[in-house]
Amino acid sequence: MKDQIYGYHIFDSRQIKEKIQKKVINVTITSPPYWQLKNYDSDFQIGFGQSYENYINDLIKIFGDIYKLTRDDGSLWIVIDTFKQNREIKLLPFDLAARLKEIGWRLQDIIIWVKDKNLPWSHKGKFRNIYEYILFFSKGNDFKFYIDRIKEPKKIQNWWIKYPERYNPKGKAPERLWEFSIPTQGSWSNGWVKHFCPFPPKMIERIILLTTNKNDTILDPFAGSGVVLAQSIVMGRKAVGFDINDSYKDMYEKKVLPYIQSEWEKRQKELVGKQKESKRFSSTIRILRQLKYPKVLIKSAQNKRILNPDSISFVLILGNKNSSVPQMIFILNDDTNEQKLRQEFELIASRPPLSKYGLTPRIEIGKKENFKEIFEKYQSKFLFIYEDGNTHVFKKYRLGLSVLENDALTSATKNKFPTIVSNLSVRALSPKN
Repeated sequence: MKDQIYGYHIFDSRQIKEKIQKKVINVTITSPPYWQLKNYDSDFQIGFGQSYENYINDLIKIFGDIYKLTRDDGSLWIVIDTFKQNREIKLLPFDLAARLKEIGWRLQDIIIWVKDKNLPWSHKGKFRNIYEYILFFSKGNDFKFYIDRIKEPKKIQNWWIKYPERYNPKGKAPERLWEFSIPTQGSWSNGWVKHFCPFPPKMIERIILLTTNKNDTILDPFAGSGVVLAQSIVMGRKAVGFDINDSYKDMYEKKVLPYIQSEWEKRQKELVGKQKESKRFSSTIRILRQLKYPKVLIKSAQNKRILNPDSISFVLILGNKNSSVPQMIFILNDDTNEQKLRQEFELIASRPPLSKYGLTPRIEIGKKENFKEIFEKYQSKFLFIYEDGNTHVFKKYRLGLSVLENDALTSATKNKFPTIVSNLSVRALSPKN
């Protein structure tokens, strides 16, 4: 494939193998011309003026050639919709998916794109349609799919701060319902694109992040306004687009590409802020998990009658916001068998829910005097105190482990649950002192 193939070309995608001879495509993102709905003013157009069978056959020919030119870890994204003919719904997305399966494409998922704006509606038996289908295919089983890149961090609030183990530190994966409004058209628009149904740049950004890396090649065989190409370029990918309408290419070069380039500068600042938010979210979840871990461990041992309620004076947790191997020291009040308790803790930790916490703590058990060096090391450091089983809001903080001489802290019987002392704090959730 020669370098000059990259860019926007006036060319019929049914002849794509004349332009691309090697398996170089990483991802294809496209929306085929609407069947019998929009006249694109070309003698060679696909969709308008064709029979339904010929329309699908042309699409299968194109996507079959693309399959052969796609790398083994590549994917195909098709935005497409149902339509009504002779007072009946035609299930084009599903008819096309069945035919694509026959030529090798594997349907991985179907996303509903809620786009808000659409053509006027006035037909009997037809409701206003504000969505389309996004069909996500892969060429093989080992395809690129970086879900962590598009996960959304959520604010730590309400009841679930007590259950950090139930939430991925990377954030929440998007659902199959994607809400992206199409650019405003007509007299209300700012004039950067005029197209029957242009793609929202942020939606294309999501697909690019999800399935490609920098310098990968992205194809749009029905390039239209060129949003896929422009978004690919600003994100450091190589772009190839084909269309048979000269006016679309002209619009792409004069308006679409410059507009998306200018908007990308603003968008990058938003993404930097989002990355910082994701890091804060991840750190908070990891801290909450470290603080809760010994609580679950102790309760499980008590429920199995391996541990008496007042056997442990307090727990010292030494970790950091990104740690998966914190040090947890269980200080005993009585003559509990340390070896037996350690074995029981190891058994509990090897099973859910603790086995799903993503932690492998270094657990130590013994009397306070056994850890003299550690105590001396932390005499000049701030430590946060969590009481009565509350592991998401510290009660108070003190300088150094000398606070452990306080009877209210070291007495396991005074509180409902052994006090937890740690160098970890969840500042966003903790009261001011």
